Amino acid sequence: MAPQLFKELIIELRLRHLLSGWCIDDNDFSIHTSREFAQDNLTEISNFSHFNCSEIKLGSKWDKQKIESAGFISDNLETNGLLECIMRVYSSYFSIEQALLNMKIRYYQNVSYSIVESNGDYQDVRFCVGEAVETTLSDGGQPAFGIVKGIIGHKWNDDQDYIFIYLEWLEYLNKFDDLLDCPIYRLQNANNNSWDRIHPISIVSRSPYIPFIHNCKSKCSLQQHDITNCEYIRNDFFFTAI
Repeated sequence: MAPQLFKELIIELRLRHLLSGWCIDDNDFSIHTSREFAQDNLTEISNFSHFNCSEIKLGSKWDKQKIESAGFISDNLETNGLLECIMRVYSSYFSIEQALLNMKIRYYQNVSYSIVESNGDYQDVRFCVGEAVETTLSDGGQPAFGIVKGIIGHKWNDDQDYIFIYLEWLEYLNKFDDLLDCPIYRLQNANNNSWDRIHPISIVSRSPYIPFIHNCKSKCSLQQHDITNCEYIRNDFFFTAI
């Protein structure tokens, strides 16, 4: 497929949503729009503290309207009810127990970084809010997937930047679609806090590559999915185009 034709295809929002899990090696074919990862739209993080991440770049900082439309309240940890969760992350991942002096956080639409794999190789990672990502955590013996709801930056007391993701987890149900024989997942309920939603970006070690499609039932239409149906099918037939 010619690059220009692919770019024309993803202008159509419904097609872009359908194709949004594509991982294509040639940047000309990227499903991400040029605006999302434009160089003049990125914030480089030079003073950061993460286990094995480097060259962190954050894109499209959210304004107040975008923060609220995404379901958050403000750029304040305590006001958002995120303070306790952030403190758990600092404690469990970074062994930091001190009280926070800075309550302000920043939200971004996308992030890119390099991560060191166990064999010493570097892997370039990038993803946007709204994409399903595979994490280094596990769920019932399966890789744990989640949908990125927010990318959050916070400056710790020592002026170091920490970058987190806010995930809506996809729970592995250990059942399969009758037709496709692909595994079915259920999106984490808003009131279900059995899995922490905030984690450092380092738990995502590769760019999104497996799309999840809504497990549509009779109440779904071409215009809108049934919002009471939280099941998604992991499309294992998807492949990477080279």
